[in-house]
Amino acid sequence: METFSLAKLLFKSFNFDTTSNLLAIFSLHTARIPAKIEKGKLISFFNQKREKWNQELFQLGLQFLKKPKSTNKFYIEALIVAKYMTVDNFTENDWNDIVNLYEILQQVSSSPIVKLNYCYGLSKAGKTELALKILFEVEKELPNEHTYFNLVKAKIVRETNPIESSSLIKASINKLNQKIRKEYLLENELIHL
Repeated sequence: METFSLAKLLFKSFNFDTTSNLLAIFSLHTARIPAKIEKGKLISFFNQKREKWNQELFQLGLQFLKKPKSTNKFYIEALIVAKYMTVDNFTENDWNDIVNLYEILQQVSSSPIVKLNYCYGLSKAGKTELALKILFEVEKELPNEHTYFNLVKAKIVRETNPIESSSLIKASINKLNQKIRKEYLLENELIHL
């Protein structure tokens, strides 16, 4: 919240598009907080009850979204979050839109985490082979047994290699210290395998 407040102060003082888009990201993510936990259990984005999202912050986030004169990281990130939050039932076209946004984001700010998110989008858009090829390269950029990497890869290989998927999820569970996250994985990921 302190970062959010500082960004608001910067926006009031300088009114930069970049700061406005950063505020869009903060507003959109913060809007989802009321739906992230239910009865002490972590709720994944796709299972959140959208009526629990803070609609005022959600609308504020969309209002802060401003196309800059030149493409920048915060604008593309804000577009990705807005896309996720404005689509009720994702189609292959929606996933292709998200993939395209991640391709643009990688041109202005590439990181292994951006590539992981890109791979997830690729797999949802039906491009699993390409996602796995990129994952192979991303794995070299991250520490061994990186939790987020394992979880993304487990999701992608679930249909084609359920044994590997299960192994990756179990490795992630064993590394986690947070009880709420462990419980989430035990209840929501292993049940599919």
